[in-house]
Amino acid sequence: MDEIKLSPKKIVDKRFKVSMQGYNRKEVDAFLDQVIQDYENYEKKLAALQSENERLTKQNQQVAAATATPKNDFANANFGSDMPTPGTTNYDILKRLSNLERHVFGQTEGNAKESLNKYPQTNFLDINKQNPLDDTTETSKF
Repeated sequence: MDEIKLSPKKIVDKRFKVSMQGYNRKEVDAFLDQVIQDYENYEKKLAALQSENERLTKQNQQVAAATATPKNDFANANFGSDMPTPGTTNYDILKRLSNLERHVFGQTEGNAKESLNKYPQTNFLDINKQNPLDDTTETSKF
């Protein structure tokens, strides 16, 4: 936008030279042209700011309406219905772990059974038996 050339103080303090027949007509006309140009610039700025204000007000209302809806949905949500039971969660974790082990070690279920049959003397931890790491049942012979 064009620069504002006049201020209220400049307009009030403006002094015109007096010629023989009164004020210099060209000087007064030039000054009034500046005043008119400044007021036109003010009107343009005012119109632009008013349209921007209207646009931002509408945008603010849209954002407020959009953010108000999820708050209501969140408050009314039933989180307990989607929660898995602890047993299924553990089962799912064990299943994933088993799949990961098969993938990492390259064994299918049939290969794993063959490996177990090759090494029957290997003692695997049975959850129904006593914990071999539990020091309360046996004392160390070392």
